[in-house]
Amino acid sequence: MLTSKSIISTCLGLFLTAVSLSGGALAEPSEPVDKNTSGPTLGVNMAFGQATASGGKGPGIIWFMGVEPGYGAARDTWNRVEPSFEIGAGYAEFKVKDDEFTGTSKAPIKLFALAKVGYGYSVGQHSFAIWRLGVGPALMDFKQSVNGVNRKASDTVSGFMARAGMDFMMPVAEGFDFLMGGHYNYLTFSVDELEGGYPLDRSFQVNGLLLQISGRLRF
Repeated sequence: MLTSKSIISTCLGLFLTAVSLSGGALAEPSEPVDKNTSGPTLGVNMAFGQATASGGKGPGIIWFMGVEPGYGAARDTWNRVEPSFEIGAGYAEFKVKDDEFTGTSKAPIKLFALAKVGYGYSVGQHSFAIWRLGVGPALMDFKQSVNGVNRKASDTVSGFMARAGMDFMMPVAEGFDFLMGGHYNYLTFSVDELEGGYPLDRSFQVNGLLLQISGRLRF
């Protein structure tokens, strides 16, 4: 049979147990899930996908490889800003809608340089989603079959490139990240003349949807 004394002792025991458990939980260290830190970075990027020309009649392949030094600046526990600079090379091919042009237009990109800025936010488990925008110049060759004759541009062609997209950053080891994301690449350039004095005076706008995979060191 329960008595007032046994009820009081039972309640007191439960109270002391609850205080002990809560005190232990409060004493346990709390650590952010993202471990957001600031410092310089160095990444190696590989991107590939499909390219289509504005007003074109068929897609082709496009790929880029580049090196990207940068800096990751933690704004607070869950957000970061990442300015960077990517330099590299690539290749694009596409088809234009023109009876004079036959086959596939080819533009080996000898050099591109993109000044980038990124904004990232934590998505948990030490990972971040990072939105990026980059713009800069590109230097390339241009090859095309015209009226059944293979011709290339007389000189190196200069153009403008812009890229926007999002990467998921996942730490693999201390000081090393794996990144994967989707990007939209825009490339525009003009060709004045092809070999043999063939006048062209034509502009091209090439759009590419890319899957990008990167490895990055954090210092």
